[in-house]
Amino acid sequence: MDLRRENEEMTKAYEGILRQQREERDHAFRVKQDLAAASTALKSRDRERDAAAASKRQRDQLCEEFKREKTEALRRLHNAQMRISEVKRQMREVVSTYEVKMDEERWHRAEFEKEHREVISRMNEYTAEQEMTIEHWKRCFSQLLPWRMGQLKKSHDY
Repeated sequence: MDLRRENEEMTKAYEGILRQQREERDHAFRVKQDLAAASTALKSRDRERDAAAASKRQRDQLCEEFKREKTEALRRLHNAQMRISEVKRQMREVVSTYEVKMDEERWHRAEFEKEHREVISRMNEYTAEQEMTIEHWKRCFSQLLPWRMGQLKKSHDY
């Protein structure tokens, strides 16, 4: 009986060892699965982190590029505003010069119109004088004609 008992005890011990080994294998398998899952999760997080870092770098590069473009656009805007201011100043000068010239032209025109009116007035006076002179000579000739005709008749009669 001792052998049997020993055998049973050994069998129980062996079954316990087998059970323990199975549990350890199952545990090791679960730990390996957990480690594999954790490794996969860590790799995924690493990729996400790398992607986020790349995205951050790309965003930073885009921000820098945007800042450069904004600075350039502001510089060009400032230059355009300066050119517009210069053109406005030049236009004011041109307008001012034009207004001065127009005032001079108006003054000259007024002078020419005054001179023209004076010339027209003198021409009208001259024309009136000529008409009066013509009328005077017409009267004179009309009075001379009968007298001359009388003279011609008398000389014919002789």
